[in-house]
Amino acid sequence: MKILVVEDDLTLSAGLCFELDCSGYLTLAAYNCRKAVQLIRNEDFDLASWM
Repeated sequence: MKILVVEDDLTLSAGLCFELDCSGYLTLAAYNCRKAVQLIRNEDFDLASWM
């Protein structure tokens, strides 16, 4: 499962991605809305999580 994590707090984003990656998920992080939209247009995700 590929998850997009959208969070502007770098520490929180890194922690979320680390925990999800350790649980077997593939994560990509976006730190702002512009990057999130760019990733959504170019990648397929099973889930997008906005914090």
